Amino acid sequence: MIFRMPSRNRPYHWGPYPLETLARDPRIAMQENKQAVVPAPEFLTPPGSVLAEVVREYLDIFVQNALTKPAAAKAPVPENPQRRTTDVKGYSYFMNVSQVGVCRMPASAWADETESLAHDYAVVLLLEHGRLPELGNPARDWIEPAIADTADCRVGSIAVCLAGHICQLGWSAFPHVVGSGRVDPVKLSVLAGLTVRSGDTLVNPFIEQGFSLAVVTTDYTLEPDLPLAGSAANSMDIVFCILGKIVVYNMGNIIDMQSTRCNIGSDHDIDVSFLEIF
Repeated sequence: MIFRMPSRNRPYHWGPYPLETLARDPRIAMQENKQAVVPAPEFLTPPGSVLAEVVREYLDIFVQNALTKPAAAKAPVPENPQRRTTDVKGYSYFMNVSQVGVCRMPASAWADETESLAHDYAVVLLLEHGRLPELGNPARDWIEPAIADTADCRVGSIAVCLAGHICQLGWSAFPHVVGSGRVDPVKLSVLAGLTVRSGDTLVNPFIEQGFSLAVVTTDYTLEPDLPLAGSAANSMDIVFCILGKIVVYNMGNIIDMQSTRCNIGSDHDIDVSFLEIF
């Protein structure tokens, strides 16, 4: 017997994580818009290894060669913003981002002492940090100092490609990556429904080991997502399916195969009646 989410008909642009199951709270947008303007994100420390240094150089190559001017003629794209958003998210997931969200571009999200653009929308890309090799593996010492840098490079390169794609459709778009950007990716990730604030920490409901952000701003009209409710930060116990496997956060918890409830070893349980059995 195999338990899985009914993902055979799951839209591709929803991505691998069930963000659509999380509670939303539009009031968060008002709170975020009151947050102070911050400087553009920069690398806070020198590269910690040769690998980190190299991927930073590669990210710079992507940025220097980014296409930021729109094509002379507009492509015959759908007029429906929701359909456009489906295409943009599908493109992003095809490029292997972990999560993607869309929000309007508030004035307070432009970084301090930067020139704002005539862009009304932001596409926020989130990439989970890669797995570290196990202890004792000789590759660990080489990879560990560059985990964040490699993710920054990868998600930054996707942002460059996505911005170029939108420009080729005939609209203006600009990629914002660590070390070269004009926006506050933290605020935008909250507004786009990918993260929540927990004090001074940014929390993603499904990713604990770290993630990197990049943003594409554009004048291409899209359908914004709503911010996550604060309660979404407690969704680590949710059951979901990636590549056909049931994943239960809080390792060691057991699914009771005889019922439609999942005992997560705490004061509550999760309804898994939406799972298919075949």
